[in-house]
Parts: sequence; structure tokens; C-alpha cells
Amino acid sequence: MRHELQKRGVRYFPKFPGYCAYFRTLLHLDSEKALDLFNQTVSIKEVNDLSVFLRTHMLERPEVSDKIAELRQNYDDLNKVYERIQRERKMLADLEPITSRANEYQIAAGKLGEWRKVAEELDGYLPVNTPPPSRSNHQGFARQGSRLAPQAAPGRRIQSRCR
Repeated sequence: MRHELQKRGVRYFPKFPGYCAYFRTLLHLDSEKALDLFNQTVSIKEVNDLSVFLRTHMLERPEVSDKIAELRQNYDDLNKVYERIQRERKMLADLEPITSRANEYQIAAGKLGEWRKVAEELDGYLPVNTPPPSRSNHQGFARQGSRLAPQAAPGRRIQSRCR
């Protein structure tokens, strides 16, 4: 591994004095005493809290106020969207009975139209002052219809369509 690192241009120092001399040349320090003085000044520095030291000397200060404002705006936007969705869901729930009633109305209107056509065609075959058919006078109506049937051939067509 050492040979492969050296092929890549990494310097290897088997003992500390060689590393120390190389480090001094990088820092442009002339003697070992200057390196010792540098180490002492760094170690003398008082560090009460390591995390505070790292935050103040090594990390960039984050723009927390901007992030908080952005998060608040996003939260407000999400709340507005949620409230809008809830309103729309309530509106759909309110419209559901109307749509089912509209379907019922269309079916009933279709049946009513058919019955009106039948009633219009039967008007010519019924006596003038006869009350509309009901359960109580159904028998009488059937007798009148059978009496009129031989006279009018179109009535048979209507009767077969009504069944």
C-alpha cells in the first residue's frame, strides 16, 4: 500500500522527525523552536466549550432567520391548501345528494313523458266525463276499454305497447 501511495505522489515518513521537518518547510518555519512556539500558542488558548469553539472558528454562520421565514411561509401555504381541500371536499359531499336526485328525476321525467304519450293516445277512446283511472274504478275502465276496442283498431296497438 505504501508503494502505491508513493506512486500517486503521497509522501511517506517512517519516523516523526522527517515529517516534522517537512511540515516546517510547508509553514516556512526555520527551526524546531519556532514550531514549538506555534504549538504552545495554540494550546494556551482557552477553550471553554468545544462546540462553541467549532461553530465560531470553523463553521459558517447559517442564516437561520431566513430559513425560519421560509419555513413559516411554506407552513402558511400548506395550511391554506389544506383548508381549500377541506372546503372542496365538503362541497362535493353537499352536491352528492343533488346528483343522485337528478338521476332519479331524469328517470321519473322519462317515465312521465311515456305516460303522457299513452294518455294522449287514450283520450280519443275514453268517454268525456270519466274520472281518471284509479284502483276503485279500474274494473269499470277495463269494461269500457273492451267495449271500445272492437270499434277502434289503433287502440289495440296502444294496449299492446302499454303491457
